[in-house]
Amino acid sequence: HNTGPTAPDLLVESGSITITQDGAVIENVDVTGRIHVKANNVTIRNFRIAADGCWYGIQIDSGFVGTLVEDGEITGALSAAMLGNDYTARRIHAHHLEADAFKHGSNVLIERCYVHHLGMQEGAHADGCQTRGGGNMTIRACNFDLPHPTSANSVGPGFRHNAASINQADLSDLTEVVLEGNWLNGGNYTVYFEVQDTYFPGLKIRDCALINNRFGRDHAFGVLRIDGDVEGLVVTGNVWDDTGELMEI
Repeated sequence: HNTGPTAPDLLVESGSITITQDGAVIENVDVTGRIHVKANNVTIRNFRIAADGCWYGIQIDSGFVGTLVEDGEITGALSAAMLGNDYTARRIHAHHLEADAFKHGSNVLIERCYVHHLGMQEGAHADGCQTRGGGNMTIRACNFDLPHPTSANSVGPGFRHNAASINQADLSDLTEVVLEGNWLNGGNYTVYFEVQDTYFPGLKIRDCALINNRFGRDHAFGVLRIDGDVEGLVVTGNVWDDTGELMEI
């Protein structure tokens, strides 16, 4: 109830929007399509996006900084609800998406968001948050409820959940990713920190943290997968949500 549009009665129907003016404020819109950000310091708030047929609900082009997205709902995107770097997303309700919720790079804060019912397309392995390199990323006080299809609490065979947060050094090194104070449930593994050397051998993950989260039990294999050259990962203060028992991960 505390994510999504704060004033749904104010929403006005709109087609896709492209933003090219620095400092623009887009609010009170009910978009069928996508919002494409090609400017700095853009604010998007009190909105709904049905991305039907678009790859992304909100796409922030590389090189633009300072995007603030808050109090919105995103559904229907083919690849992800949001794509980009250098943004803050708050109180976003992301659900019923064909694949992922947030695809993010460096300098990103995602907080107080609610993510569920992903991976609707055949062959999907959907992630709540997915990054393939970069640094300075914080995911805080969010609810990722993504039970694996084999779980007793599965939401049905049409939702293919891989992870709440998958953090991969795949295109570049990965540093300073912090997951703090979230509810994290489901996936094959719920959280991944892993190095992929498909394109750039020798990549590293450094100085990340998984702290003070509450975990559900609806995963397939475990709550945490660590693979490759990972150093400085702090894992502390995490508990099972159903019992409050401190976890030994």
